[in-house]
Amino acid sequence: MNRRKKSQPGILESSGGAGSELLNRNYIPAPELSSHARAFQAAAKKLADALGGDTGPASDLDIFPVVFVYRHAVELQLKGLLLGPGGKLLAARPDSLSISKTHSVSWLGQFVSQIVILVNWEKEFKCEGIENLADFRMALEGLNSVDPGGCACRLPALPASPGLLSGSGRFDVLEFVRRIDALLALLERTAVVLAATWEREQNRLKVGGQKDRGKDLGRMVH
Repeated sequence: MNRRKKSQPGILESSGGAGSELLNRNYIPAPELSSHARAFQAAAKKLADALGGDTGPASDLDIFPVVFVYRHAVELQLKGLLLGPGGKLLAARPDSLSISKTHSVSWLGQFVSQIVILVNWEKEFKCEGIENLADFRMALEGLNSVDPGGCACRLPALPASPGLLSGSGRFDVLEFVRRIDALLALLERTAVVLAATWEREQNRLKVGGQKDRGKDLGRMVH
């Protein structure tokens, strides 16, 4: 008598363990993108700390996962900002499907820059290694070159302006982590401020009507 072998669950199939429901979701709702970005950031930071504690120099193969996972964290924070209330401040923005499908952090960053200019927050939009929107765009171009075609294939020569390379030309992992942590904090803080700005704008429209739209967007909530 032939007995059917009991099929084993696939790698991402639920077996009752923690996280199985999350792994099988078809999409991430916009309000949760920031939380997912923090999870990737935390994982990359642990890996970077391990590399920083090694006595010998890290190879490109050791470094690349840190850079790539951090890059993904930045991508998620940018998408969360644009798909959230902050993105609604733009008179014209790409559709949600285009934002969700793209992996170009440079392309996403263009719209974030437009929002920062719209709310007159250029002077406040800065962190370690990023003093202005030009630095912001350069940092994103460097991260974008890590995986331009979605193939995770190479470790690029990241731009020197954001301080990602040491003077000797050797990639400084801990310096990179410090700079990108600052960038991620800036993006998350900006998303919170823009959400508050959007809510205030909506409340003003209820009272004053469409004629008051965008009147005081420059008054950011700190």
